[in-house]
Amino acid sequence: MTRERNILLLITLALILIGVLMVFSSGFLTAARDLGISSTEYLLRQGIYTALAVTVLFVFARFDYHKLSNRTIYVSFFWATLGLLVAVLLFGDEAGGAQRAFRLGPMGFQPSEVAKLSIIVILAVKLSQNHDKMWKFWQGLAPLIFLTGILAAFVLAQRDLGTPVLICGVSGLMLFVAGARWKYAIAGAASMAAVTFTLIHIAGYRSERWDDYVNYWLRGGDGGYQLSHSLNAFAFGSITGRGPGASEQKLGYLPAAHNDFIFAIYGEEMGLLGTLFVVALFMAMLLLGIRIALNARDFLGAMLACGVTSLFTFQAILNMGVAVGLFPTKGLTLPFISAGGTSLVASAALMGILLNVALQAEAPAAAPGHAQKCA
Repeated sequence: MTRERNILLLITLALILIGVLMVFSSGFLTAARDLGISSTEYLLRQGIYTALAVTVLFVFARFDYHKLSNRTIYVSFFWATLGLLVAVLLFGDEAGGAQRAFRLGPMGFQPSEVAKLSIIVILAVKLSQNHDKMWKFWQGLAPLIFLTGILAAFVLAQRDLGTPVLICGVSGLMLFVAGARWKYAIAGAASMAAVTFTLIHIAGYRSERWDDYVNYWLRGGDGGYQLSHSLNAFAFGSITGRGPGASEQKLGYLPAAHNDFIFAIYGEEMGLLGTLFVVALFMAMLLLGIRIALNARDFLGAMLACGVTSLFTFQAILNMGVAVGLFPTKGLTLPFISAGGTSLVASAALMGILLNVALQAEAPAAAPGHAQKCA
């Protein structure tokens, strides 16, 4: 699948390039006000993250994904991720009422981004090993739901609801594609919706966000400060945009302009045509990911492709949906574009895995002995 792999690589590099330009454009005020550094230093920092991400992308693209099924590797990966999630609750830096990251000098590290990578790898490996048990709840589904729930719960303890919802959504899709029965899928989706709705309303700050979101649409634009300015950004951008760097909403009007709402700033500067271009890139990524999953060398590769593709698709839909008012505000980045070094590097690692699955899809199917050894 040389053509699909090359197109997917070009799409990824295009999104990363857009991200570098938009983080610089939308983040210079944050750099000066919150970090106390110049915009040039901020761009340099993002350049370091980008160089690291591109390196990780090509390393994982050449890394045989079958090695992930080695028990020592995936078990160690799980416990390391869990250890980081616990450690950040104890020793992480607090920002905005949440304790989600370690601060390493000028750099930050968010274990929740590693959790996304971890759950996809672990589920793909376990699903490939126990594919014939997926129709059974206690033998096939329950242990994997438990593993997903553990990671999601520790991320939730960081006062982050968006990432656990994303993790559970991706995990649920992987389980369904692997053979889980419809009744379990429907029950799981209903349970997740009920739990999410409950968690929104038992926490005051989440409930306020929900009320602002609902009131914005019911009362003709009253309330919803972030949503109002986000929609203003798209409106000011019109068809062709105000031009690179010309956004006004990033000048202290729209909070989180460099990460959660970077799509709105992009829409203001590049207009409807620019936003449609980004949407088209993510749609192409989805279609290529599905094609790679269908033509994967083995079930492990198919599950990895399914997990990676669904993660990028769901996360992009949620981020862009928040920016245009389809969903209430959540703290999720736009893959490859939003600011955040850990998010960028983790996304690059996941894309590298998907590229490797595409690379090996061209090879003949593994012999039974080799497949058994990998499992």
